[in-house]
Amino acid sequence: MNRRRAGYLLSLSVAVLSALALTSDRAAAQFRLGGQLSYGTGGIDPALGIGLRGTFGLGLAELDEGGDTALGAIAGVLTLDRFFPDCNALGCAIWEVSGNLVLPLLSAGGFTPYLGTGVALSRFSVDENSAVDPGLLTDTNARLNILGGVRHRGARMTTFGELRKSLGGGDDPFYVSLGVLLGG
Repeated sequence: MNRRRAGYLLSLSVAVLSALALTSDRAAAQFRLGGQLSYGTGGIDPALGIGLRGTFGLGLAELDEGGDTALGAIAGVLTLDRFFPDCNALGCAIWEVSGNLVLPLLSAGGFTPYLGTGVALSRFSVDENSAVDPGLLTDTNARLNILGGVRHRGARMTTFGELRKSLGGGDDPFYVSLGVLLGG
């Protein structure tokens, strides 16, 4: 993916996250933005990735007294990840945008497990200056996500760990992500 497309994709993701966060006072109060590290299998090689993550409440349920989401409070999660597969000779890149809905389960000891589903759009591309024709190796796939994770809400940030399986598009990758969301 060239830099112009990558910049466009990043700008579009930030704009969508911002628009969703500002749609209502309740959603804005529940909006959190942070980063994540991911490790994905499938495709050419297993790859390490880094990305942005935004979560927002959909206002479908009230917060409990502690400010945490109650059971049944569906939340949206948007991510933008850049993976670094081991194909540097080709100048390859993998970008993925993902939108998911998650359902928190009962909290215990400050930890809240969740389950979710959503969609992902991933793009594998080769640098335009590569010795290989970029048109031969460029591929875009839409997939269905199935995920589960746990988050721990602190006073100033929320940490999380997540497992995600993407189905469809041929290689069905599996991801492990760890990250931090700003705002308690």
